[in-house]
Amino acid sequence: VENDPSGNTMFLGVVNSIRPDFLDKELENVSASTPFPKINHITLCNNRIWGVCDQDATTVYASEMGRYRNWYYYNQGSDASWAQGVASHGQWTGICTYNATPYLFKENEMVKIAGNKPSNYYPIHLQPDGVEHGSQRSLCVVEGFLLWQGKTHASFPFKITRGFFALT
Repeated sequence: VENDPSGNTMFLGVVNSIRPDFLDKELENVSASTPFPKINHITLCNNRIWGVCDQDATTVYASEMGRYRNWYYYNQGSDASWAQGVASHGQWTGICTYNATPYLFKENEMVKIAGNKPSNYYPIHLQPDGVEHGSQRSLCVVEGFLLWQGKTHASFPFKITRGFFALT
């Protein structure tokens, strides 16, 4: 992973070998690079990778459908990449897929991305207690309930708090 001159992260991959049954001869040390947005929270939803970066507290990214390395393919088709600023306060603290929908979290907010293609994606701001900073790995779905570690005991759709597993 490297940064290009415009500040985009480049994902570099090296193919050490390709199975000979696919090609007439084996290739070695083939490399390629693709612009990759600066993201550190990702989820897979509807054949796209969705991502946000806690350093950029506004932009939400979705890769081109089925082509996870294409983040800047903007056309009018339903397979296009998508990026949009989402106005809200604070850093992103997590992201997950729940009921085939991407959900993005800050400490005091949840953002649901509605729609089924880039031309009609839009954010819906929900006000439950969000994911506590540093607790992004707590997001999980158990028997249909979305659970996460938050800062208070408020809940929606449902979340784990510090006292949830406490022994009494």
